[in-house]
Amino acid sequence: MLVKKYNARLFLFLGLSSLLFMGNILVYRIQFIDPLAKESVYATLLDCLFVWPLLVYLFFLRKRRLSLRYASLTLLVGVGSATFIIPQSFKLEFPSIIRFCLSPVGFGLLLVLFICTYILLLFLKVQRIIRNEQNVPSMQFIRSMHAHETGGFHTMIALMTFYDLLFCSWKRHKRVQGKSYFSYHKKTSSMAFQAMLIHALVIESVGFHYVLISFHPMLAWLMLSLNSYTILYTLANIQAIRTQPITFDGKRLIIYKGLTSVITLPLSELESIERYNGPEQLPKSLRKRTFNAVLAEFTKEKPAFEMVLKKPHSVFQFIGKSSKVDRIHVTVDDDVRFYEQIQKAIENEKAG
Repeated sequence: MLVKKYNARLFLFLGLSSLLFMGNILVYRIQFIDPLAKESVYATLLDCLFVWPLLVYLFFLRKRRLSLRYASLTLLVGVGSATFIIPQSFKLEFPSIIRFCLSPVGFGLLLVLFICTYILLLFLKVQRIIRNEQNVPSMQFIRSMHAHETGGFHTMIALMTFYDLLFCSWKRHKRVQGKSYFSYHKKTSSMAFQAMLIHALVIESVGFHYVLISFHPMLAWLMLSLNSYTILYTLANIQAIRTQPITFDGKRLIIYKGLTSVITLPLSELESIERYNGPEQLPKSLRKRTFNAVLAEFTKEKPAFEMVLKKPHSVFQFIGKSSKVDRIHVTVDDDVRFYEQIQKAIENEKAG
């Protein structure tokens, strides 16, 4: 029922918006009023900068907290619409500053200014949260603690995590007393696999660039840029694996899979932990509900443990995405100590 109401509201909004914009376009394109009064430009500006933003507010923003971001974006779309609706000959009646803002160049500059301002505000918000948090194990952990935030917030956290791991985390983080840390890469070939991947990417980048540069220079530089980013991402992923071990403080379990994903699991939501004896390849239906925290290696290995959750919990991916899982597959280097601590904590939690 809610979906039907939302779809009806969306179609009504699109219909009214189409009538508003098409009416203004036809006024300037169809010569049924000749000559067209110069004052009609002000009517178009009124529709684009007041009536259409009012429609957006009434249909979508009325029941939520009005934010500067949504208001600015709505006005920017209105300015862009006026830029392309009003013919150049009618814009000559405006003062130079308004004429510049209604030009394609002016609209482009306003768009760039909006994007830069939005990114700066996101950065300052993330910085403020980082300063206020105490004993933060990683910036990926902050994402899981602020799951209600927007996708832009999570994307900013992901990018800051990427650059922090790449340039500022070559030393392991200090261990906090009272917490248990479990590495998950020392008894695997994951580091050798990552190094081989970087080696292959470097050779591929040089070879493709040499071949493509004479045929299609733009494509050659694009491929080089993408491969360079992949190499940097792989280096950051190695740093995440080295410096961010699985962390357990008695009440909360934080499981990382390098830079790619993280889950912060309260002990109260953990039903059981068992040695994994299931199939190597899970069915598709079960694979979607399972967080596989086992690192990629040359050969696919079974996980050491399977943890079953009492209810689905969110796993946060690198760029803003999240998914719900109800079981976790994990492998650690010190599997005996890991199993004993988690099992004991579960038993104590059930005993009350």
